[in-house]
Amino acid sequence: MRRWIRLPALKPLALLAAALLIAAGVHWLLPADAAREPAGSANSAHTGAQTGQAAGQPAQQKRAVPVLATAASARDFPIIIRGLGSVQAFNTVTVKSRVDGQITQVAFQEGQHVKAGDVLMQIDPRPYQAQLAQATANKAKDEANLANAQRDLARLAALLQTQLAATRQQYDTQKALVDQLTAAVQADQAQIDAVKLNVEYATVRSPIEGITGLRLVDVGNLVAASGGTPLVVVTQIKPIYVTFTVPERDLVLVRQTMAKHPVTVLAFDSEEPSAL
Repeated sequence: MRRWIRLPALKPLALLAAALLIAAGVHWLLPADAAREPAGSANSAHTGAQTGQAAGQPAQQKRAVPVLATAASARDFPIIIRGLGSVQAFNTVTVKSRVDGQITQVAFQEGQHVKAGDVLMQIDPRPYQAQLAQATANKAKDEANLANAQRDLARLAALLQTQLAATRQQYDTQKALVDQLTAAVQADQAQIDAVKLNVEYATVRSPIEGITGLRLVDVGNLVAASGGTPLVVVTQIKPIYVTFTVPERDLVLVRQTMAKHPVTVLAFDSEEPSAL
């Protein structure tokens, strides 16, 4: 016995909307080929495409991965031991004045690269130049006296041979005066050399090649050789020392290797882009 259920009456617009929703669902559920072709020919066309692919077109294979092969061999490989180190200057010189005087010029910039012999500071050289002139004049005076004494000695030597107007005592006295004046001339020359050295020391030069540090004394200051006032510090960085530690467990290996041949050491900065 069938039972009929009475549904409420639907309006025409509601029926049209329901039909569109059903058609859209069928379109998304069907395959793409079936959606474009009639239902009757969909299965036959799909079956024919699969048959043609199986007969004439093989399935696409995966790309082959290249494999490289080489013969096995035995050889040494480097053993690298890493450690933290600190950089130290090869030479560090604290430049001081060797004469007394007033600084008249500073001839360097802080952090400047200087060579050995480059002028760093100038101390007033005029007092030493005056001493040099005085020592030169004293030498000229003593040389003149020496020349006169030598002439007198030559005359006494000629008279001593005739034994008429000169005695042996006069000759010996004149000879001693000549020796005394000769020593005085030599002392004057030593004094000249010493004063020339002071004039040269008035120009403070770099003793080594390197980088200058902070200027410790400004222009106009008085410096004394006895005070030991530092003027500037010059640091040599080429070449340079690198001090580092090695773990204790690797110490025996390092000693054995150094006994056979020198060990290569590479220094890197904190970011290690390349060897320094």
